[in-house]
Amino acid sequence: LMVALDLLGGLIQGQREQPQQQQLAALLTAANFAGCLQHCATLPSADVRQSVFALLGDCAQANLMACLAPSLEALLGGALAGMDPHVGENSWSAANNAIWAWGELACHHAALAQPFAARIH
Repeated sequence: LMVALDLLGGLIQGQREQPQQQQLAALLTAANFAGCLQHCATLPSADVRQSVFALLGDCAQANLMACLAPSLEALLGGALAGMDPHVGENSWSAANNAIWAWGELACHHAALAQPFAARIH
């Protein structure tokens, strides 16, 4: 599962041109990418969540947040919870990726991050 998530991240990173981004966005939306990513974010494996948070950051960088709209609140809340490596089954690597994803979100989509700002500590 982690390999598949990391492969998607690589595809997203490689599709920086506008026409390619639009095609990728249509494909991700049609494939219920948001729902799949939300499900993966709830799995007990810290390694899977590490890949989920990396993919979330990749989506923020590539301006693909609209693809995540159906699950955005749950994903962002999960990334907030994932910032603490001492909670539940989190790991330092998953926490690092969650923090990085939030940084990318804040840099590229500040309006989406704003409602969650008070919960970041």
